Amino acid sequence: MHRVIFFSKEDLASYHMMNKIDEFFKNKKNENPIESINDILERYHIIEYF
Repeated sequence: MHRVIFFSKEDLASYHMMNKIDEFFKNKKNENPIESINDILERYHIIEYF
């Protein structure tokens, strides 16, 4: 699983996903163009965590 996926705020995967979100912004993936529906969903999942 290489993308950020939102399960729930109480899920134990949130710590792991927050690390992936950190890597997402450090690698500046947010500046890449949206190429597929998966890119849109990943960004939506990141917004759900915040």
